[in-house]
Amino acid sequence: MEKKVRRKIEEVINEYIEDENTKKITLDFIAWLRKNKMPPSWNARDSWKVSRNKKKVFIIGAGKNEITIHRFWLDFTFTNEYHTYVINNNLQDMACNNFTVCGRFEGRRCTGCPPDCNPEGISINLCGKEVKNICRGVIMKFVNPDYETIEGIKKLLEYKE
Repeated sequence: MEKKVRRKIEEVINEYIEDENTKKITLDFIAWLRKNKMPPSWNARDSWKVSRNKKKVFIIGAGKNEITIHRFWLDFTFTNEYHTYVINNNLQDMACNNFTVCGRFEGRRCTGCPPDCNPEGISINLCGKEVKNICRGVIMKFVNPDYETIEGIKKLLEYKE
């Protein structure tokens, strides 16, 4: 039986991403994650999970010219303190504009939701803005995030409960 090769995320990014700017932004983000004790660990083929305090926070996926940061979930997202932090750091648009709509709500299969998920997804109130039909499993998804988005993600991750 052939053993699966668990390649390092940096190797895959260097192989798959042609755009030098996207590659640099992503590799810098990976270095930042490692420096801040959130090193990506192998999850599945071309997919790595990022955890903080032994809890999964999100998954980074790599494909041909595409980086995705998805299944982004922080346990404290809905506290008043977190809302204030998001507003004070001007992150509300970035957060609210990247929620993932539940596939079941759109009439298709939803790979992010658990089997018992409501077909309408969940509703989230973040910073006074109600966002409906959100996938319970994926929550937020960022595709080929630019520098400003990565900086916003870092700010979300820097929040201390």
